[in-house]
Amino acid sequence: MKRNAVKVCVRTRPTHHFAQDNITIVEDQNIIQINQNNDEDNSGMLNNRQNSFKFKLDHIFHNASQSTIYDMFARDTVQGVIDGINGAILSYGQTGSGKTFTMMGDTHSYEHRGVAPRALGQLFSEINSRVEYEYRVSCTYLELYGEKVYDLLKDLSNRDQGGEYTIAEEKDGRGVHVRGLNEVEIFNESEALNLLFSGELARTTAQHKLNRRSNRSHSIFTVYVQQRQKSGINERVIHSKLHLVDLAGSERLKKTLDHPDGRGFDEVTRKESMSINQSLTYLEQCVVALARRSHHIPYRQSKLTTILKDALGSNCNTLMIACIWGESDHLEETISTLRLASRMMRVQNETSTVETVDSQALIRKQAKLIKALKQELLMHDALVERAGVGYEPYTPEQQASIRQMLESYVESSEVEEEDMLNIDSFRKMLEVCKQFKKMILASREETRLAKEEAFANYNDNGFYGRPGGSRPVSGGSEFLNSTGEFNSGESGGGMDGSGTSAQYVGEEDDDPHSRTGFALGVAAADSVPAGLVDTGMRAESKVTEPQSTSSPTAKQASKRVEFSEEESTGAESPSRRGADGKSARTIDAFARTDGEKLYNRLLSTKQALKELKAKSRECTQSVNSAKQSIDILQAKLTETKNARVELLKSSGIKVSDADEIIDEDEFALMKELKEAKRTYKNGYEQLLKVKSALHKAQEAAEDARDTFAEEFAMWNMGYGGSRTMETFDFKDDAKNGIPDESDQLDDQEAFERLEVERVVSKDPDSLAFFHAQKTRRAHMTQNGSTIRQIHKSKRLA
Repeated sequence: MKRNAVKVCVRTRPTHHFAQDNITIVEDQNIIQINQNNDEDNSGMLNNRQNSFKFKLDHIFHNASQSTIYDMFARDTVQGVIDGINGAILSYGQTGSGKTFTMMGDTHSYEHRGVAPRALGQLFSEINSRVEYEYRVSCTYLELYGEKVYDLLKDLSNRDQGGEYTIAEEKDGRGVHVRGLNEVEIFNESEALNLLFSGELARTTAQHKLNRRSNRSHSIFTVYVQQRQKSGINERVIHSKLHLVDLAGSERLKKTLDHPDGRGFDEVTRKESMSINQSLTYLEQCVVALARRSHHIPYRQSKLTTILKDALGSNCNTLMIACIWGESDHLEETISTLRLASRMMRVQNETSTVETVDSQALIRKQAKLIKALKQELLMHDALVERAGVGYEPYTPEQQASIRQMLESYVESSEVEEEDMLNIDSFRKMLEVCKQFKKMILASREETRLAKEEAFANYNDNGFYGRPGGSRPVSGGSEFLNSTGEFNSGESGGGMDGSGTSAQYVGEEDDDPHSRTGFALGVAAADSVPAGLVDTGMRAESKVTEPQSTSSPTAKQASKRVEFSEEESTGAESPSRRGADGKSARTIDAFARTDGEKLYNRLLSTKQALKELKAKSRECTQSVNSAKQSIDILQAKLTETKNARVELLKSSGIKVSDADEIIDEDEFALMKELKEAKRTYKNGYEQLLKVKSALHKAQEAAEDARDTFAEEFAMWNMGYGGSRTMETFDFKDDAKNGIPDESDQLDDQEAFERLEVERVVSKDPDSLAFFHAQKTRRAHMTQNGSTIRQIHKSKRLA
């Protein structure tokens, strides 16, 4: 075992009234010095109490960010849990000093999230990167309110949050835990954050002078991790757990009261403060006993110290974050917090990996071994005059010899077959069965391929016609009969049932560039496809460019729309409905004169939009290609696994889902699958970014169109024109050569997609936190009254 001291760091709450005259922080030496004023009192007697204190800790965070605290200290503790060492992170301090903010953070801001959300993110990120291990992760969330345990993972719609719970201890595996709590298995970061945030809503809170939302209870969020090797070489299971503890703040009634005489302070809050201070006192007594290395540690004085027994002086990497409020009004509480923190540094924990043996897997493995040995002994007793039993795998030459023996056995007569087989051991009998299975499977595959080839040849030569057109197509009677042979088709009728075979339509077309008629042959001269029949006058429009321009801008600005005479006589154009030559010339004149810059801007935004849509299509194709690779690798992995399982079954070994043993090929496929998933994830993130840029480009294009339309209307009115913008549709992308790729979404779905794209564009890792935020808001909206009733029933119980 390795002995590690409890790590302790101090975090100061940011304040505008920091007591610089009383508190001195030496950050490079991790020292805090506190000096209290020690003046004479009114009686003229000198106060001889100690007024100077000096504390040295592992680290001091003064005005530090959430990420700094986590990366410097908490990250190593969480990493140890993934490696198989228990961990615990505790936040301790007076009320209002920032304990809950340090542990939970701001649930509305991903940047300011606390230790607990960051720990869950690191946990699942590391688990997903370790493909050689199989993990099972579960969690519990409890609240200690007035020495009574409440389960915070119960359904929030249920007002009865109480229950009977027992604190139990297991020497191997879990250690100390609360029996009866809801233990929920979690598979990803999003599920874990949902449980953490929903449980936080059920915690008991109240308002007093120092804190508008003061937690009136201790909370412990515990994550249990089990890991084992996927190879199945051994049956060892490594257990570890992570305690995320948010302790209630110590309080002085004279400071939390609204008035010194006690007015405005209800009795419930007074009892809660007394209970909190009592449990923290028992915690301090345990810490003092551990620091002095006493023979008796009073863990059983309170439920808090009993549950945290593993984190205090046992098998655990423990980190305490002591939060202080560095104002002159709170010097006494600051000194008390630092005293406990310095005592906690002297507590030594012995850390080691907790391993257990999966008894069920071990029993199954031994049962297989016993069965094989019994069968081998039976073979020894039943067979005589045989050589010693070998245990090495069969060589390819030996396998070929057995296969040849089986082929001779199949071709032999009933009289000779008894002399063909020579089986002298159970091992050889299994190999005979394997080779027999391979022969049967190979025969089935040959039969399947022969049938497919026969059907393909028949479709090419019999049913759909023979290429070249030299022979008529026969009737539909040439199907395979029950014996696998083709029917001659002589007795059956043709395709039309008249007994005559169907002929080609027209003659075969030798020119490959002129095949525009029917699917077979050349259509007759009077045949006209229905889709090409004119139903009326068609207006024709084309975009012409001048032969020479001085610059690309001038070239773009000089494009004009020309309409045919049919449109000027009243025919309606499909691309410019209601437009005539005069209106087109009016718009063109505006684009070449006063609206040249606006027109160039419109063209540039359209071009940028086209490029982004092309890039979006490329990203989509890349993502789809990666998805196809994932599907192919998954299919190969499943096929390899099924083949391995079938092989084990054919050997007489019963294979279960919990007893999987992977080989090198399967492991290589797993690594390729992981890499393909990573490629898919990166491509998907890139696609979301392109979609976000595409949305901005669409807005810019719409803005350019609207501006051009408004300026044209004003310009047209100034010249006495009577045209309106209905003659030129600037908002129809399809008419401007840009296909509409947007999905048909309602307003809510479109808004949610925009939100997701915005979040991913800033930080792809924040998506799970974003979804947990939405779930938390939904819980507050749906169960708001029930949550208030739960808080009230706890406090009045």
